[in-house]
Amino acid sequence: MHVLTTTPSPPHRSVLQPYLCDGSVYLLVVPALDVSILKTMDELYVGRWLNALRLGAPNATVIPVMTKGDLLMSAERRDRSSAVLEAACAPQVEWLKSRLEQFQVVTLIASLIASLIASLIASLIASLIASLIASLIASLIASSTSRTLCRSICPSSRSGSTSSRACARPLAAKPPSRCALMTLMTPDDA
Repeated sequence: MHVLTTTPSPPHRSVLQPYLCDGSVYLLVVPALDVSILKTMDELYVGRWLNALRLGAPNATVIPVMTKGDLLMSAERRDRSSAVLEAACAPQVEWLKSRLEQFQVVTLIASLIASLIASLIASLIASLIASLIASLIASLIASSTSRTLCRSICPSSRSGSTSSRACARPLAAKPPSRCALMTLMTPDDA
């Protein structure tokens, strides 16, 4: 068992990140200060720690702990039972619960957006690949069709020569008939 205690000061925050790992249990210790102070200092006491755990140990167990609740009770009060302590800390505990729920909702929305973006990117890539393949196949078919048409129009291509020069000479010497020109047109040209 390893126990690491840190404070909100910057030197401790930078040291903590390498030690975060899934499968661990973390205590999120928050002092029972006035709720207005907790709201103002939210990032210091709750936000940065939850974000660090979300990034470094997304599947870790986090146990929130409210401390220093006894300081909320008056000095003359002798009754320090758990019921009295819970009543004294009730506003702070409610704030912490709502803050944790808010963090969970924001994290859920962020993960849904991330998976939606990943899905859109994957479908876009698949669509682009399908389009490129279709274009390549159409280009190969058009190339094959033009060679076949060239062989049927050019007398020199019947002898086995398929070069464009061999085909160009007879076409230049004798223009193709109207029927031959119609067969050279593709549906896209019409």
